[in-house]
Amino acid sequence: MPTLSQRRTIWSLVWDRILQRPLGGHGFFTFWDIEELTQHVLLRRGSAHNSLVEVGLGLGLLGAVPFAVIVVLAARNAGLALWRRPGTDTWMWAALVAFLLVENVTESFVLWFSYSWVLLMAAALRAPIARGDAYTALDGAKMVE
Repeated sequence: MPTLSQRRTIWSLVWDRILQRPLGGHGFFTFWDIEELTQHVLLRRGSAHNSLVEVGLGLGLLGAVPFAVIVVLAARNAGLALWRRPGTDTWMWAALVAFLLVENVTESFVLWFSYSWVLLMAAALRAPIARGDAYTALDGAKMVE
């Protein structure tokens, strides 16, 4: 497992490639197709070890912007739910999203089917909780008017 300093080196090498094609990227799974990346001793692990960097490499800004929106929505929804109605379910979502954000920064999990990606999408799509005692349908509780 690469250390943080090794990851920064990896991100720097990948960032140089992102800048070559910033808008549309190099395509899915490009990391494994670029000899310069796969031959570097730190990069033989086959990943950029950062989901946003990996999306930027593969899809450029056209993919990185929607991905960043999903991440922001997940953090926003979890934070709003916890702020408006603290409870075990909202703490669980907040903890899950916090874990996924750390996972997102240290690993790449978006270019293949990953439960981490599915959970991040679920958190992003989770309806914000209304103020007061109202529950959302996604909480599995009664709707209070």
